[in-house]
Amino acid sequence: MADITCGEDRIALLTGKLTADSVIELKDKGERLLDSFAGSIVIDLSEVSYASSAGIALLLSWQRTAAALGKPVRYINVPRCLSGMITVSGLQTILSTADNKHESTACTEGA
Repeated sequence: MADITCGEDRIALLTGKLTADSVIELKDKGERLLDSFAGSIVIDLSEVSYASSAGIALLLSWQRTAAALGKPVRYINVPRCLSGMITVSGLQTILSTADNKHESTACTEGA
């Protein structure tokens, strides 16, 4: 199961497995959360345990939503399984990611 919540310091925390099924529910919940933030938005991905390409689509969708709201969004603590897909897809200039606190964090669970 995946979820997004507002964590400490108004940083959104994305958790769980990002699959084609889970991102359907997460998309709307995340958009409501983005709308509730004042100013810039930070989403922590350190608790993502698995991500398919649907996870990348979700991040891109939230990036578009945040841009439409006039709020910059930044993803932090991106696990290797996601950062690898971002790089291979050539999306590193589109998705705003910050330096990882946990560069060695890997997605460890399968779908």
